[in-house]
Order: sequence, then C-alpha cells, then structure tokens
Amino acid sequence: MPDNWDWVARKRNSVLRWGRITWYLSCKYAGDEEAFRRKFQLSGEQASKYSIHGGAIPIRVPGVEGIVGIVIVSGVAQEEDHGVIYDVIKNNWDKREV
Repeated sequence: MPDNWDWVARKRNSVLRWGRITWYLSCKYAGDEEAFRRKFQLSGEQASKYSIHGGAIPIRVPGVEGIVGIVIVSGVAQEEDHGVIYDVIKNNWDKREV
C-alpha cells in the first residue's frame, strides 16, 4: 500500500536518529507517540517524520562505526512487522560467520 512507504521512511528516521530498534522505542513509551514527542520536544511537523511502531532494526557490523543498514517491514500490525524481522534473523544468523 502507498502509505507503507511513509511508515518505512518514518521508522528509518527513528532508527537513524535514536540508534534503536523501533520496537524498543514503542515499548519504552508504551506506544504513546504524544509522550515520545513531548520527551524530545518535537513539534507536530518534526514528530510526523518519526515513528515508534515496531518493524525497523538497525544493522551493525563489528569494527565498523555506526549503523550500516536497516531492515524495515511495514504492512501488518507492528508486533508482526517486528516479528518477521526477528524470525528471519533468528533462523538464519550463523554466528560462526562473524
């Protein structure tokens, strides 16, 4: 759906600014976007660029500074968006490759 592109952009912006999984942000602020906005003193326009809904996870590489990529899922409930990413990483990550 076209709106999913907006959700993807907002989730991406949140990960880049706060360096956290969006599910963490959602849990920390109990899904309360207004409390989140107030905490960081974001105007309504600024807040519209971010989302604390689950579904975006930063990718970091040992020895490399910062975030090198972000995995983002949008289109179902935020728990499911996050769960899709979690399941793929859990089932496909081989720590011997690191």
